[in-house]
Amino acid sequence: MEFNAGFLNRVFGFSDIITQVFDLVRETFRTTIVATIKICGPWLVMTAILMAFSISWFIRLFTGLSGAEQTAEWDASFDSMILSSLLIGLGILLVLVVLYAIAAAFQTCVTYITIKHLNETGHLPTYDEVKASIKKRFWKVVLGMIVSTIIINTASQFFYLPGIFVSVPLSIMVAGIIADNLDLGTALSASFKLIKNRWWFSFGVLVVSGLAQVAAASILMLPVVVILIGLYALGYWTDLSSLSIVIGALGSIIMIVAYTFANFIGQVAHMVLYYSHRERNNGQHLMQRIEHHFPLANTDGVAL
Repeated sequence: MEFNAGFLNRVFGFSDIITQVFDLVRETFRTTIVATIKICGPWLVMTAILMAFSISWFIRLFTGLSGAEQTAEWDASFDSMILSSLLIGLGILLVLVVLYAIAAAFQTCVTYITIKHLNETGHLPTYDEVKASIKKRFWKVVLGMIVSTIIINTASQFFYLPGIFVSVPLSIMVAGIIADNLDLGTALSASFKLIKNRWWFSFGVLVVSGLAQVAAASILMLPVVVILIGLYALGYWTDLSSLSIVIGALGSIIMIVAYTFANFIGQVAHMVLYYSHRERNNGQHLMQRIEHHFPLANTDGVAL
């Protein structure tokens, strides 16, 4: 598919924006995934391994708790062992969150930079161009993701509806940091201004792209889970606790990979939404300036 420079610099209708998102997913998938693997690969591998380890750790821990309750072997030393095990597990989860956040930030940069370059030049960037651009913007993107996450989580404490409301404009905040090299404060303010009066439109686009993400991730995750459950059902695997550990470990690895690649769909949608709303906003400002300097006259000669 051919893309001309500036092809995203226009206002899209709902069906047009959905079509454009999936056209871009198809066109940029290979370039984005290759760059993601090269840049994020080590972080994703460490995240997946640590996640598999943490799941197996907690499964063993709670299996031991259940066994102790059944055999009445609970004592004070067991309490201290459980406490230390929980603290270790929480420490593992904290490291896991940090690793995944770094991987997610790298992948977000890769996707947004690829689309920005395609829109500006009409052709896909090379790996070296993506890598060079990430060096200039990475920490600004990380900060933007942290701020948006804090705002959404804080707002979600009030019956979730405020969290849903702010998550729509904040979904395009980091896109503004990449697309127009905005600083954090300007990007935050611009995201709410651009979504103004277009919240339901944007929410609909995000719902469609979100469903596509879930479908893509499920397709990648389902086969392994089905195989493992089938082995247990057919009697080839009778140790349920070990099966749970293996399912948890493999499932976590597949989940990290699946959602990393599936998130690509949502990131494309965020970028297209940002460009469309930006052009709509710029067009409104242009019309306001034209009407201010060249007011139209009605039939009675009164300026409209």
